[in-house]
Amino acid sequence: MALTKVKQAGLSAKIPQLFLGITEPEKPNGQNGLRKLFSSLKIPILDHHTGIGGRFSCLTNVGLIVALSRGLDPHLIRAGAKDVLSQMMDAPTPKQFSPALGAAVNIALNKTKGIGTLVMMPYADRLGHLSKWFAQLWAESLGKGGQGTSPISALGPLDQHSQLQLFMDGPVDHFITIVRANTAKSDEPLIDAQMAKLTGQDFLEGHTVADIVNAQAHAVPEALAKSKRPVRTIHIPQLDEKAMGALIMHFMLETIISGRMLG
Repeated sequence: MALTKVKQAGLSAKIPQLFLGITEPEKPNGQNGLRKLFSSLKIPILDHHTGIGGRFSCLTNVGLIVALSRGLDPHLIRAGAKDVLSQMMDAPTPKQFSPALGAAVNIALNKTKGIGTLVMMPYADRLGHLSKWFAQLWAESLGKGGQGTSPISALGPLDQHSQLQLFMDGPVDHFITIVRANTAKSDEPLIDAQMAKLTGQDFLEGHTVADIVNAQAHAVPEALAKSKRPVRTIHIPQLDEKAMGALIMHFMLETIISGRMLG
């Protein structure tokens, strides 16, 4: 689609400067249609490691090129991921490693309590795509041979109004993961006192939207626990490249360990 639009704009000669290809290396006697297309248009190509599946490719050139294009530091992303790997190697027992604990809780809830649905619900718009990626990671990795649980991608506080009723008062069939992140900005405007009073919400005076979201992110897991619903929280003090790398590696390892436990 993009190639067609570039050609229609009369920029065919610029295609090698406008595009970058990432695909597996050419295999002996194999076919790689994407590489063939790139080569025919003289588009530069980066090789992707053949041993890393798509859902695990966030920390390879597939994900990090995109991070670079957004002005992020890929070295910090991988440093955050490496920190979690180091914690795994240094942990004296699985009990001291949170992805192993998470995997054990997931599998135990499923096998002993019949919990068949895993909800990923970050309270930060910037983590919405992380939730969607996790759903693919979990479903594609573990939904095999009659095994696995069903992931649901949610986003707080948006889905607090559309799905939380089910999680709170429906069948006890969900394990909810709440991810809290500090997304407050120093220049975020305060809620106007008069507007708060007019709407009958005086208590919001002097607070920011981030304050409200943060309050919800703390109150919702407390309410779920009070209703005896399986819930856990992951708190991110600072949402930056290192934190993203650590989150990605955490969920990758939790998924891999869960797969190992399921055989």
